[in-house]
Amino acid sequence: MLGANLFELKLHKLGIEELEGGSSIKLEVIEGEQPIEVEGRGVGLVDALFTGLLDRYAREYQSLKSIQMTGFKADA
Repeated sequence: MLGANLFELKLHKLGIEELEGGSSIKLEVIEGEQPIEVEGRGVGLVDALFTGLLDRYAREYQSLKSIQMTGFKADA
């Protein structure tokens, strides 16, 4: 559906810091060939990552503002 509007992000670096009451992340993704730095804070790692990426990309892609995380599950 997105055709040429689809873009791919590749994770280059990821830093995680556990804070009192939450998490902080700093990551670098490769967008095309351009490195982009993203920072986020949240209740946990997944929330911080989601919030950081949403804050960075929702400015350009307005439809992302309507996305909400309703659940997360990880099995080891």
